[in-house]
Amino acid sequence: MNCNEFNEQLTEYISISQLSTEMIEHKQICINCKKESEQYFNVISSLKPKTKIIANQEFKESIINNLNKTKKMKNPFIKTKTIVRILSIAAIFIIALIIIPLVNNNQENLLVNSAKAAEKMFEKSIYALRNINNMVITLNIRTLEGDNFELIGSDYDFVEHTIKREFIGGNKWKIEKPSREVSFDGQNQYLFIKNAGYAIKGDKNAGFVEWLKKLLNPAELFELEIKNSQQCENCSYTVDKSSSDILLTINSKAKGNFDNPYLKNSSITESDSKILYTFSKEYNLLKGLKVFIINNEKEELILNIEDIKYNIQLTDNDFNINLPDGIVWQTPEKVINNKLFANISSEEAAKLFFEACSKNDWEKIKDVFAIISDSDNKQNDEIKEYLGGLSVISLGKSFKSGLYPGEFVPYEIKFKDGKIKEMNLALRNDNPNKIWMIDGGL
Repeated sequence: MNCNEFNEQLTEYISISQLSTEMIEHKQICINCKKESEQYFNVISSLKPKTKIIANQEFKESIINNLNKTKKMKNPFIKTKTIVRILSIAAIFIIALIIIPLVNNNQENLLVNSAKAAEKMFEKSIYALRNINNMVITLNIRTLEGDNFELIGSDYDFVEHTIKREFIGGNKWKIEKPSREVSFDGQNQYLFIKNAGYAIKGDKNAGFVEWLKKLLNPAELFELEIKNSQQCENCSYTVDKSSSDILLTINSKAKGNFDNPYLKNSSITESDSKILYTFSKEYNLLKGLKVFIINNEKEELILNIEDIKYNIQLTDNDFNINLPDGIVWQTPEKVINNKLFANISSEEAAKLFFEACSKNDWEKIKDVFAIISDSDNKQNDEIKEYLGGLSVISLGKSFKSGLYPGEFVPYEIKFKDGKIKEMNLALRNDNPNKIWMIDGGL
């Protein structure tokens, strides 16, 4: 017996003692169905009166007439056979025993909302994931090949990504796209930026990848979705079981500070979005995921999971990052002590950074600009050649946007070859010594 069969048959009983042997055996091994049946019979039990109440014939006829009128009305909130069955039983108790206050108090609880249905679907999938040893996800994201794993944009082309995850042993994982790879070996994270020839090693909490990391552990993602369903005031949920799969849709508003809209729609969390989960009806496992950002009421597909494979043959090499000759792992200092970039504004830090670039003073900024390292290699030389000798045309007023923990400083610079660039320099100082670090925007 599977979960769908159990739930279909459950609606035919009003007492736990009536359950068939197959149903009893199933709920002993399925925690979700056990919980479902307990809640169902608790509701049935709560409808039974504690004392017998006798009403006159005229009052009974009045109640029966009202119930007959109610039957003719279509209730748009009743979604499942379970609810219909409980309401029918409630009607029987009402007619026979005239427990009017009891019906009024319980009617709202009997109408299961969409958020609760979504919560139950996530719970079932969390339970199913206990039997999964590994997974490989193939997905496409609208982003830039050469940028970080967080950037999205409706104007960008789709870039293929691959996620590999091991749930047993060392809990290894790896995320890669054409120009960038990040992996975790159970102790440390490793990031290789191919187009910059830069490889950096960090501890297990290194923030080399942020929101995309949620897909590494579907169970934790679903637990977060359950929490959101209980707390989110700007979310709506629908669950559709009419097809061969189960489709769960979530609509939500962007999170973050958008007094300056610079980061609006730059990541999924910072966008008004629609998320469509597709679950296997047979196994309750995630089969697909589509994420749409909503811009001016227009839905734009931004992420699409093409394929998920579970419990396949993987080796340690599947999680390794193989560096080209001449490139070694850089390990930045855990504590940065560059006092020049402490106790100043982000605007002043941006000015110091560009001044150092203009004078080719790489020693001054090497520990606040991680991509410049002590090692002499071709890639470092290219970066220095790119930024060296620039001149600043203007620096603007700093601002915050979205969920980014740092600040942005607008700039206009002129490279030594005469080209002009306008953009926003990203800086953050969320480190123990509150030193401004150059985080992007170049």
